[in-house]
Amino acid sequence: MIDYQEELKNQVAELDKLIEFVEKSLNREKLTKNQQVCVCKKGEVYQYYLVENGGKRRYVKKRDMDNVRRILQQDYYERVYGELLIMRNRIKKFLGKYDLKAISGVYERLGDGRKDLVTPVIMTDEEYIARWIKKYPGNQNSYPKNQQYPTKKGEVVRSKSEKILADMFYQYDIPYNCEPHVKLKDGTHACPDFVLLNVRKRKTYFWEHFGLLAKEGYAKDNWEKLRNYEDIGFYPGENFLYTMETEKQSLDIKRAENMIKRYLI
Repeated sequence: MIDYQEELKNQVAELDKLIEFVEKSLNREKLTKNQQVCVCKKGEVYQYYLVENGGKRRYVKKRDMDNVRRILQQDYYERVYGELLIMRNRIKKFLGKYDLKAISGVYERLGDGRKDLVTPVIMTDEEYIARWIKKYPGNQNSYPKNQQYPTKKGEVVRSKSEKILADMFYQYDIPYNCEPHVKLKDGTHACPDFVLLNVRKRKTYFWEHFGLLAKEGYAKDNWEKLRNYEDIGFYPGENFLYTMETEKQSLDIKRAENMIKRYLI
């Protein structure tokens, strides 16, 4: 199951911004509280009346509609403000009791003898990661590595930039493997540079680094690669990420780090 705690916290932050906006708008619309507007429809035309003390209605002429507009806008803001407060309080109250880990915790607290005979409803992160790693084994590319760059995790990759990326994944504790096999639409196989897991969302991403974009023929070959990936459902920003560089423009580490934080944590 996906843990929606972070999404709910983001929702509270959005509600806070809306509440702040409405509060400022209400302060600008300093009108008399007892002013009310009555709206009537005559044929296809709406008519507006100001309700005065005692319930007497006074017809509002077109030249005086700005005041009516402000009164109605304030009334709208007040109603929305109340609903925003209710919604924010409900979410915050729910967040105070929301703990998805409590479900997996039931299994974790079992003795080893019981665990051997029990199938958990929700796998722990550790179990999920272990199964994911078996599902996407690394080092499947048989093409020789002309140069080898050891990473902090202990494998070797083909370029300095791939090492930088791998070490960043390791630094942020993101489960990954290098060069997994993926089956293409025509039955052949390709090996993206990395496969990665967003543990919180339990979502798999593939990552390619295009390191020789200025080289003749390289861009065309990789354009074909991108089309092949799209044919099997790999879409940029959805489940497929990429970085690029040329001889003149090296890997943008800051951009890569932002992508890691946005998609993988």
